[in-house]
Amino acid sequence: MIRCFLSNESDIRRGRHCVFNLHVHLVFVAKYRRRVFDARAINVLRGIFADVCSDAQATLVEMDGEEDHVHLLVEYPPKVAVASLVNSLEGVSSRLLRQQRPDIRKRYWKGVLWSPSYFACSCGGAPISIGCWVRYGVSLASVSPRKIFFDSEGTRELGGRKRRSMRSRS
Repeated sequence: MIRCFLSNESDIRRGRHCVFNLHVHLVFVAKYRRRVFDARAINVLRGIFADVCSDAQATLVEMDGEEDHVHLLVEYPPKVAVASLVNSLEGVSSRLLRQQRPDIRKRYWKGVLWSPSYFACSCGGAPISIGCWVRYGVSLASVSPRKIFFDSEGTRELGGRKRRSMRSRS
């Protein structure tokens, strides 16, 4: 059974003049969908994205990825524009990943990591289900919880098909 909860302290944030609960689901794709990321790169990116978010007074709620793209769920204040947050996340992560993992540099496309386009979706009042989807790769609205289970290796099985999360690979 999958259980996802947001802690009570992160449900509603308070600013000086507003009370808010803003979440955005972001997807960044590697340039030409090249297979750049492995489990170590995903973990390095998770730390980089968390640092960039904290600098922008945002919070990285969830992050996971596959070989050619990453999904992020970010909670952000109303004064932060999503476009400027994306520019910071993509720019800083590309530069720091290149510095921390020189072996990945050869997989960049002409020195460029990210595609210039990205996907952004406002999560509104449903960050719990989006967080579960980012973490487990399953839309909880479309799948009965009885059909989802995990074995001891962290492999999700759904309808006889297995998918291993990048988080469980190492």
